[in-house]
Amino acid sequence: MDEYLDEFQDLITEAGYSDPKTIVVKFRRGLDTQIQNAIATMPSGRPSDMVPTDWYTAARTIDQNRATNEAFRSSYQTPSVAPTLSRPATFNTVQFQAPEQSVNHQHAPTPGNPVPMDIDASRKTQLLPFSCYRCGKAGHKAPDCPT
Repeated sequence: MDEYLDEFQDLITEAGYSDPKTIVVKFRRGLDTQIQNAIATMPSGRPSDMVPTDWYTAARTIDQNRATNEAFRSSYQTPSVAPTLSRPATFNTVQFQAPEQSVNHQHAPTPGNPVPMDIDASRKTQLLPFSCYRCGKAGHKAPDCPT
């Protein structure tokens, strides 16, 4: 963003543009589409089309926020939970296996090296048994209940 802004300001100076609205229009046209849309659709605090410096500041802020968010997202990995089938697929027979990944608690989390919370730490890593809603016994479902 800084490179674009420096180059843009040099070109505006060389071209001799002085009308603030024209400068804002030219700046918006050269901006990355996502940044331009984010600024133009701000629900509050949207910069005036007559103040180029406000547009420059907003563009820098949006770009910095995007970069910070990308850094955050790349440092956090979501554990994946794959469903396993306990018998041939029929209605409601899919069981989920708890994640086998464990969080390394041997180092203290820091802002640059976060440790995601392990909300499933108390769950067993075995298949969760299903039980009958009618009799409460494991191994069959209510439609197959012998009682």
